[in-house]
Amino acid sequence: YGFALMMNREYDKAVPHFLHGLSLNEDVPHGLNALGYSYIQLGLAKEAAETFQKGLQYDATNPYLLNNFGASLMMTGAVEAGAQHIAQAQQLDPMVPAFQHNLGLIVEMSKTNRWPSE
Repeated sequence: YGFALMMNREYDKAVPHFLHGLSLNEDVPHGLNALGYSYIQLGLAKEAAETFQKGLQYDATNPYLLNNFGASLMMTGAVEAGAQHIAQAQQLDPMVPAFQHNLGLIVEMSKTNRWPSE
C-alpha cells in the first residue's frame, strides 16, 4: 500500500506503511529506496541518506539506490560524495533519464555553488 501512496505523491501517508513493512523484513532494497525517496520528498534528506545507505548494504550495485543516495548526500552538504554516487549510478545504467538529469544538476551546482531549485 505504501507504493500506491508514494505513486500518488502522498509521501507522508506512505512512510508509515514502508516502515511497517520494513520492520517485518528489512532486506528489501526497493522498499528502502521507496522509503528514502519519500523522505526526500518530505524534505528529510538526512533520513533519506540513512535509508538509502541501508539499502545499499543489501544491494551495493543498485543504480537507483546509488543515485538517490548521492542526491540525498548532496542535499545534506556532502556534495563530492554525492556526485560520486550519482556518477556511479549513471555508469551502471546510462539510459536512465533521472541519472542523466542529476548529473546535469551537478554541473549546474558546480557553477552556482548551490543546489538548483526546481
